[in-house]
Amino acid sequence: MLPSHLRWQDNQDVAFADPSHNAFGDVYTEESLQSNYMFTPDLDTPPATYPFAADIQTALLRTRYSYNKYVIHRPCIFKALHHPESMTREDAEGAAECLKASVKWPIALSPPCTNKRLVPIAFFWSQNLLGVLILLHLSQQHPMLGRIRSSLCGQRFDVEASQTVTVYLDWLRDMKKIDSTANWCWNIARLVYQLDD
Repeated sequence: MLPSHLRWQDNQDVAFADPSHNAFGDVYTEESLQSNYMFTPDLDTPPATYPFAADIQTALLRTRYSYNKYVIHRPCIFKALHHPESMTREDAEGAAECLKASVKWPIALSPPCTNKRLVPIAFFWSQNLLGVLILLHLSQQHPMLGRIRSSLCGQRFDVEASQTVTVYLDWLRDMKKIDSTANWCWNIARLVYQLDD
């Protein structure tokens, strides 16, 4: 169990944790609490700043949680892709959980995305963001994943998936200049999403 100041709801992983505990001192300043969300996919708005890189630390914790949910349910995606005729309701729900766990990872959202170079093991995140980009693309192309996406992922999933694609592509586009792994990932994502360099 996480301490109360680090807890969040599964369906609100971009929202603030309860700031009343004040574990890090005055981490959540009045300026940053004007929004209900600690992380946003809007990369054009000037990001809030947090002392002690609290945004990056929180983003890493929440992203690792989402990543683990994604990995746990990924075998259901394999089954949907390779053995759709033997899918059960439980398999379809697992595939939907994998898709939902892959969207809007806080590490790629603002404000942490403005300090990507401070994120440890960036090559790991670049590779996993590419994997999610490929999965989201497949979920629009493959008939079984398309049905799962439209029927089990919820009404807002298409909007969240679109925002996810935008921010994950932005991560790779930005990191390709300094990281050869991100450059390799960008070249693949660029072909999958038919983008210019």
